[in-house]
Amino acid sequence: MGEAQESESADQKTEKTKDDIEGSITSAMRARVGHFKEQAECSLKS
Repeated sequence: MGEAQESESADQKTEKTKDDIEGSITSAMRARVGHFKEQAECSLKS
């Protein structure tokens, strides 16, 4: 494999990892929306 191909492959892996991380963060945030709404409603009642 040439240097250009190795670099391109590494860039693709980095991009895939970045997408995986962003996807995980988005999923976690969506999973917590209900909890955040509940907290907000409780703080408004106080």
